[in-house]
Amino acid sequence: MEPAIDVLYIAGWQRSGSTILANTLGAIDGFFSAGELHYLWDYVWFANTRCGCGRPFSDCPVWTAVLTAAYGGRHAVDPAAMLRLSKTGTRTRNMPLLALPATRRVLASRIQPYLSNLHRLYRGLSTVTGAAVIVDSSKWPSYGRLLTMIPGLNVFVVHLVRDPRAVAHSWLRRTALADRDGPAFMYRRPLDSSIRWDVWNAATEAFWWFAPHRYVRLRYEDFVECPEDTIRRLLDFVGQRGRALPFTTPGEVDLPTTHTVSGNPARFRTGPIRIGLDEEWRMRMGRSDRFTVTAVTSPLLHRYGYPLRDGAFTRNGALEGTTT
Repeated sequence: MEPAIDVLYIAGWQRSGSTILANTLGAIDGFFSAGELHYLWDYVWFANTRCGCGRPFSDCPVWTAVLTAAYGGRHAVDPAAMLRLSKTGTRTRNMPLLALPATRRVLASRIQPYLSNLHRLYRGLSTVTGAAVIVDSSKWPSYGRLLTMIPGLNVFVVHLVRDPRAVAHSWLRRTALADRDGPAFMYRRPLDSSIRWDVWNAATEAFWWFAPHRYVRLRYEDFVECPEDTIRRLLDFVGQRGRALPFTTPGEVDLPTTHTVSGNPARFRTGPIRIGLDEEWRMRMGRSDRFTVTAVTSPLLHRYGYPLRDGAFTRNGALEGTTT
């Protein structure tokens, strides 16, 4: 019987700092940062976007080896079918089906080929990279929940949360996508970002409230304040205590070249990187946008220790288990 594969899954809304967290973890011996694997069967495959190593996905020797180990090569898997099944399993309207065992079984029966091929993908990653832990920064709560339905995967969930005003301001900056050709940008309006911040964070808690040994909540602000301590706690969380950390000086991490698929353009950064708090939103975010985001996200702001008014957030620990 093949050993189970440990997957450290980063869940939460986008622009919450998952790239630097995932790549810091990926710089640890025994960890492999795979990027946002949820998008593998979408534009990564069809637009042949660039791997974290800089090569087009189809030309990356690591991913070529992974696909060969998993399926016998690119030609042996149907990406269009995988994309169709992925959308069936992860679309927002199907989130309630993932909440209960009976409805999960119904959904699993509909997308069984997708789940089977995902298992082969993660097995291929484990075989080729030799990693003890695969780090997946897809963030989609529904995709992460699907992973827990695959026998042979031990999924540990890091629920990454960031102040929604900082997140909304980050979305307002039209960030060019560095992994593809043409004028593609990452951009969302504050209202849209805030609604999704609510839904994705609430869904993440709802999916894993029952498994405190497999779920921790981490605030981005706490991570950047004490990155070394946070990474040590995450190593304990996944049973990898004692591994050497990739920090050169306090707060500075040395990032190697990655083989991430999809994600924030920051995933291409290598070398010494200073981890610090980005609070540009406090000075540059308009009053109207700030009010909109605060109003829409207010139910969860207090729960996660963020103030309704401007000011320093309330520190309540770098890592938290589930709360009631």
